[in-house]
Amino acid sequence: MNTLFEKMFFPSTFRTILLLLFFYFLFCISNTNSYAATPLKTSQVITKNGYTVNIAFSKFDQKKHKLDWCEKGYLCNIDGAHFIGTDGSMPVASIHNIYLNLNGKAINLSSKNMYIGSWKYAELNAINITVRKLSKHLFKVRGVFSDGAGAFYAEWNVLGGTSMRTVLSDSESLIDFHAFYFKNKSSSKL
Repeated sequence: MNTLFEKMFFPSTFRTILLLLFFYFLFCISNTNSYAATPLKTSQVITKNGYTVNIAFSKFDQKKHKLDWCEKGYLCNIDGAHFIGTDGSMPVASIHNIYLNLNGKAINLSSKNMYIGSWKYAELNAINITVRKLSKHLFKVRGVFSDGAGAFYAEWNVLGGTSMRTVLSDSESLIDFHAFYFKNKSSSKL
């Protein structure tokens, strides 16, 4: 049974309105992406065979991420997932997005868990990306990202306007292979 206080100050319609506002507020909070960032630097890579790849970098804000440290000074996971792009140090930037432009259509290439250890990479170094047409609708995109000990290799298959990342690795043999291939078969400019 309702108390006199509740009847006087919280009539049932008022309580209903308060509850609806409360749940609406919770809904709005749960649907915001606290990890979203605005790109700070963009680069356009034009491959030797004429394909264009656009890359946007965002400043890494450690306050907006859950960081897991393996040992003092060695970062293991960001937001509960293995990341790539540094040698265990705090990234300075994330690769916000990567787009391959084909026939006027921008095709998103997954950049999830791809980070950069130094702004020097995003600002000065050439980005080694190759795009190879395998058939009428199938393309392979390969790239080496970051610099120094945090360098990594990524590869995507693009088919019919969609993409799937097939490789994300810091294996030195893949990085060396791409460097050899890049030097002998293709080039890019920033």
